[in-house]
Amino acid sequence: MKTTFIKSLFLVLFITNSAFSSHQKLEVKSEKKTLIFQGITVDDNFKFIDEKQVEFLFYDVEEEVEISLYDEELIGVAFEVEWKEVSIYVTDENGENTEETKIIKRIISLKEVQK
Repeated sequence: MKTTFIKSLFLVLFITNSAFSSHQKLEVKSEKKTLIFQGITVDDNFKFIDEKQVEFLFYDVEEEVEISLYDEELIGVAFEVEWKEVSIYVTDENGENTEETKIIKRIISLKEVQK
């Protein structure tokens, strides 16, 4: 009886730990690069390019960032952009959570580069 109880307890702890681990957000080390702002895409992503014309799309910006990329005067301006990749839940057309996740790039720091 005691062995059955211990096995059951172990199983409950294992399942609880597994469930908790699967709901943690995935965060990857941040990256930083000098990029030129190109504007906002039709999908509401912030579009930047590097010196080799490689495109970078960012899903959103941390609230702490004081520069508003909705200002059209910033198109063509070079920025030092720091970002991280995070996992977010996808919502449907009604804004309801679909339980599906996707990895996005989020700007965490933005500084204008003086030429």
